[in-house]
Amino acid sequence: MNGWYDACTGYTRTRLRDGTFSFSKAFLPTHMASFYVRRGNPNNFNVDDVSGKKIVFLDGWVDDEKCLARQTSITGSVLPADKIVHVTDTDKFVEQINTGLADAGWAANTLIAQGYFNDTVLQLLPPTTPQKCMLDGSAMMTRKDNNFTTYWNQGFDKLVESGRFTRLCSEAARRYGRVGTVACLNP
Repeated sequence: MNGWYDACTGYTRTRLRDGTFSFSKAFLPTHMASFYVRRGNPNNFNVDDVSGKKIVFLDGWVDDEKCLARQTSITGSVLPADKIVHVTDTDKFVEQINTGLADAGWAANTLIAQGYFNDTVLQLLPPTTPQKCMLDGSAMMTRKDNNFTTYWNQGFDKLVESGRFTRLCSEAARRYGRVGTVACLNP
């Protein structure tokens, strides 16, 4: 983008991004990655062994096939290309699982709580050893040659120290909680 931006809001620090970008202090928490299956788990999907299983992933989210491949406690976590399905939205994610085109989905364990879809159709199956795909929660992401994070962190610290950050989070939960969980860090 040729240096015309200062920061991108709400990006999480990941292994891939960490080498290219700088990050402010996180203002939202991390989440665990989990499997999603059809309600009742009719095919007895085993979270500890995904060998031969087709898994669907949400394009652009940090809970991708590379994250799953790093889960050494899950047998078969390095999937062959024909067992990886990418979709662009949560409706297609649900459809892939519901129709049996994919055995399971791998995504943030917060999708139901955040209102992306409800738990009447899909069921959350966390791995036996839950794993994070991110190094830190949502933050401001900047170019490495930019000092934006220095100023952001100073301002954020003042917001937290004054109690205003907690009030903003409480207000957001009150106003928008009906849509899904508002999860703020408690710095």
